[in-house]
Amino acid sequence: MRSFILLALLIPFYSLSVEVKLESVSVHLFLEKSGDFSQDILTTNEFMSHNFRPFGDGIPANEIFHDFLIKVSLTSLEEEFVKGEVATLKLFKGPDVILEKQIHDIYFGTEKSIYKSFWVTGHECNFLDLVVVAKNKTITKKLAFHCGE
Repeated sequence: MRSFILLALLIPFYSLSVEVKLESVSVHLFLEKSGDFSQDILTTNEFMSHNFRPFGDGIPANEIFHDFLIKVSLTSLEEEFVKGEVATLKLFKGPDVILEKQIHDIYFGTEKSIYKSFWVTGHECNFLDLVVVAKNKTITKKLAFHCGE
């Protein structure tokens, strides 16, 4: 089922004339006590969360979170405006899609790179699957947020 979904997501990208590459995806918790964002929890050693409390290397003790930011890094070989869809982000809770966003109509400046951001709220107690699909790459990550006894 998931492979069919991924194939369906790839079809629109093959018509792009400019090469846009999906470079990376990161996830940052909004830490409510400090007002700061965490480092990327996808690369945090031994990351876990329980009842809105994140744990892992580099995360301050006694912090809580309810929201998080997903950052998608894209690059282009040229400075230009790329019209049309270049990537799709989906967040799954089990088989259900709880967030779906298309990344489209992007201006790549002289740096030839850009970050797109997506704010997520209300899913701090769910095991989630994050899937970002572009023409050159698919990135799939698991977010193990947990609440309860």
